[in-house]
Amino acid sequence: LSREGEIAIAKRIEAGRETMIAGLCESPVTFQAIIVWREELNEERVLLRDIIDLDATLGKGPGQPGNEANATNEAVSTTANQAVKAEAPAKEEKAAEGDTTEADASDDDDDEDADADNNMSLAAMEALLRPQVLEIFDKIAANYKKLHKLEEARIEGKVSNDPLSTQQEKRYVKLRDETVTLVQSLHLNNNRIEALVDLMYSINKRLIGFEGRLLRLADYHGVDRAEFLDQYRGHELDANWTRRVARLKSKGWQDFTKKERAQIKEIRDEIAQISQETGLEIAEFRRIVHTVQKGEKEARQAKKEMVEA
Repeated sequence: LSREGEIAIAKRIEAGRETMIAGLCESPVTFQAIIVWREELNEERVLLRDIIDLDATLGKGPGQPGNEANATNEAVSTTANQAVKAEAPAKEEKAAEGDTTEADASDDDDDEDADADNNMSLAAMEALLRPQVLEIFDKIAANYKKLHKLEEARIEGKVSNDPLSTQQEKRYVKLRDETVTLVQSLHLNNNRIEALVDLMYSINKRLIGFEGRLLRLADYHGVDRAEFLDQYRGHELDANWTRRVARLKSKGWQDFTKKERAQIKEIRDEIAQISQETGLEIAEFRRIVHTVQKGEKEARQAKKEMVEA
């Protein structure tokens, strides 16, 4: 693999990661998580480095304007090193067997000094960044307090066919966009990003499970699958859905709604609960999940190509 090829793949890895993070930044689930992390940070239950990528926040790593070359070089080096580590035999351990006790002691001292210097450096970075990160966290928390009320009203309006007023909708969009911008200004630790992705996927798995149950019930009573999806998509929160589809003349609908009314209500209530939990209409949640999945898939495929090369 040529240097140009490595750079091209590294750019694809970074682009996929950015797409994934952009999706996460749109999700109220992320806003909720940040508020929890803010509380943990204020109570000193976690370190700033456990939440934020310190190097990236200070402009030493990828993701900073004007640092495209550095970002690419770091991505290439990191990915290439990971590939080498995965394939290389552990020759160093055998070579080290002949070292003297005195040399071992010296090495240990050097390691301890390096660790101490590194820890001091991290502590200094945290002291420098903590005020500005907490300020962003505080703004996100303040915005989300207002946004959450509008989210609830918006979802309730979808259920009862009583949408927000034009003024309320404008305020909702403004608050949401401001909060998304604040979240995008953060450089989250990779472990936190993975935790957010896992959380989003677990919620999506529950949603798919409930929707699958509803589809199978309809299918059992002879409802055409394509027609079911056409009647279901976009009406996930409609409180009058069962009554409306019961009047359809196509095969199976009347039998389905009459015999499975209790199960239909139970499943649709669970789906509505997911909407409340995520702060999003189901269609919006699906779109965000798709964005995250797309970015993750692109980054994973590029990493695989890098390792194989």
